[in-house]
Amino acid sequence: MRKSVLGLFIGCTLFLLAGCSFDNSPEEMLAETLSKMNEAERDYRDAQTELAEIEKSEQQLFHETMKLSREQDDELQENVAQLEEQQSKRLEILESEKKAMQQARTLTDEFAAITENAEDSVKEDVESLRQAIDGRYDRHDAFLTSYNELTALQKELYEMLTAEGTDFKKLDEQVQSVNEQNEKVQSAVESFNESTREVNELRGTVESRLQQTE
Repeated sequence: MRKSVLGLFIGCTLFLLAGCSFDNSPEEMLAETLSKMNEAERDYRDAQTELAEIEKSEQQLFHETMKLSREQDDELQENVAQLEEQQSKRLEILESEKKAMQQARTLTDEFAAITENAEDSVKEDVESLRQAIDGRYDRHDAFLTSYNELTALQKELYEMLTAEGTDFKKLDEQVQSVNEQNEKVQSAVESFNESTREVNELRGTVESRLQQTE
């Protein structure tokens, strides 16, 4: 139903410190902040795996349901009930993902101290990384919006499958609306993945610049 999304990469050279003290270098402070972000996004990464499994099962059940005739009403009703149940589970998982990413985003506040302690020559680089990370979370918000719009359209479609007197033409139009919105979700995923790659590349550059100033 949609492509997988990428997580924030934390290289093996980074490490999690017990705490942030005034003696920590900007590089160590950055390593700690990114490590905490990575940990905060754990539920987001777990959600992606679970969502993919449910989406695959739901899509298969939907295709099977579309092959049923009105004479198979009992099976139709049962399948739609299962589809709605799976959709409900997806929304619950998506909410967990949203909370995880919101928690991770609050850690960008720590960049103020990192920038303050960095040499003037790299302050702009650190700020660019913070902005890139903020942009990444903005794109994830955009993905959530598109995905919620998709589930709303799917819910309408599922209700139409069991509604009395549903016109086939209207049903086909709703399927088209779902497919079109799914394309928007795909685009949102690709945009988010691109921003993740940009953050990871910029992270490496900033780390290198910080090392050179020590």
